[in-house]
Amino acid sequence: MIKINQLLANASLLTLLPMAASAALITWSPSVDMYADGVGVDGDDSFVNNSTGSFVLAYSGTDASTAATGTLNGVTFGQADEVLLTGAGYTGGGVTVTLSNGRSTGTAYNTGSFATGGDIENLLDGGVFDAATLTLSGLIIGDTYILQIFTNDARTGGTRSVDWQVGFSDGTQSFDDSYTANTHGASDLNNRASGGGAGELSGDSIIGTFVASDTTQSFEYRGTRDNWVTQTVGTGQINGLQLRTIPVPEPSSAALLGLGGLALILRRRK
Repeated sequence: MIKINQLLANASLLTLLPMAASAALITWSPSVDMYADGVGVDGDDSFVNNSTGSFVLAYSGTDASTAATGTLNGVTFGQADEVLLTGAGYTGGGVTVTLSNGRSTGTAYNTGSFATGGDIENLLDGGVFDAATLTLSGLIIGDTYILQIFTNDARTGGTRSVDWQVGFSDGTQSFDDSYTANTHGASDLNNRASGGGAGELSGDSIIGTFVASDTTQSFEYRGTRDNWVTQTVGTGQINGLQLRTIPVPEPSSAALLGLGGLALILRRRK
């Protein structure tokens, strides 16, 4: 009986032990044009994920002094242009977002074909530029996290608003290694054809998914204007971000009953 009790105790302890601390692999889906999203009417806000998992936090890099909080597809984005660059970071749902460096450009990028303004403008018009690493802290080990990032630069002048992309590492490797392994993500800053001056469209949305193996997860990101011939450190840009989660299911009562039944069988055999 002592051996049985010890066996059950050990099994219970194993379920309580945290996973070994290590970076999780982020799987990036192809980015989606936020204007021609293929759902409903072009230019609606259905590009904002409001159905996968549970909401944790969402922020916009638009300057809080010039724009109100915006709600898109039922998801409310708070302003976080400057606080992301401080040690405090931006916190929601128990998770904190911080950036390694960068500078806030709270109303710099215009909204292209979303020029009617309103809540979409609050999401796209500003952001943090020149940052290199984003860190999420306060994660729950074992939970699945869905990270949606919004990038946009709808200015009509200069090469940056025509050709630039933002690339994201896979969370386990540097950006260089992620790019070589083709495990990186890439998101356009706008969708205007190179060299074109009319019909400015607005940015992309990209989603990365990972299972937290530690309470903290970081990834690098960079900018490019030439299909990654030059991977420019420190020129990455994020206009907004949403984080959602799928928690690890709690042990069901059926599983607990099964464990009790196993103990009873072993006792009778004893």
